[in-house]
Amino acid sequence: MVVVNLEEMQARSGFVRETAATGFVFVVEGLAGIARVASQKFRGRQVELMWSKREEAVRWSDALAVEPRVTQTSLLELLSRHLPKLADERRLVGPDWTDAPCEPEMSAEELDRLLRRRLIDQLIETATKTRQVWILKSADMPATIVTRHPAGGEALPVFADRASAEQLIDGEWSHCAAHRVPIGDFVQKTIVWCVETRRRIAPAFVPGPGLVEMPAWDMKALLAGGGHVRRVA
Repeated sequence: MVVVNLEEMQARSGFVRETAATGFVFVVEGLAGIARVASQKFRGRQVELMWSKREEAVRWSDALAVEPRVTQTSLLELLSRHLPKLADERRLVGPDWTDAPCEPEMSAEELDRLLRRRLIDQLIETATKTRQVWILKSADMPATIVTRHPAGGEALPVFADRASAEQLIDGEWSHCAAHRVPIGDFVQKTIVWCVETRRRIAPAFVPGPGLVEMPAWDMKALLAGGGHVRRVA
């Protein structure tokens, strides 16, 4: 079991909050690829370095790579493609790396889980303030995904804002448009529709193996200030 001290926990939490808020992470790339260091905790494993602020990535770039350049990666790219790739390669992530004695490390799966939980928290916070959520619609029908729940069926992706919804308008959803749903209609109509049609809800939807789905009533409980975030079973 790996012990995580308070300083490392704070570094992780700060990285997750900042990244979820801005929607981007930054890495340093050079002639040898993305900057990484040897893990201090796991023999033979590599740690890919990421920063929540561009200026910090720039600050360390010359020390970490030959002919460095700082690259911005969106949360969509990070959660749907990059972190799953790191998980397959058994590489770790070093969030907001510095030369301080505490060099936080975490698995790609753990970072995915923490980011998705924070995105859901942000969705609930935003919906509470703005009194609205966003979905994608084609004609009069909401866009849904095939659930990975053992019972089968579909799930309704829900977003905190228009931009988050519109970044998914591509491929099979190229015919869709972002649609604003007042929170009253969402609770009284959309959630009831999901219950009646046995659809689940995917809050703060971003595709990827770590996708979170939940029963529609659980989403209602979150909006009411209760309930717990659960991954797809």
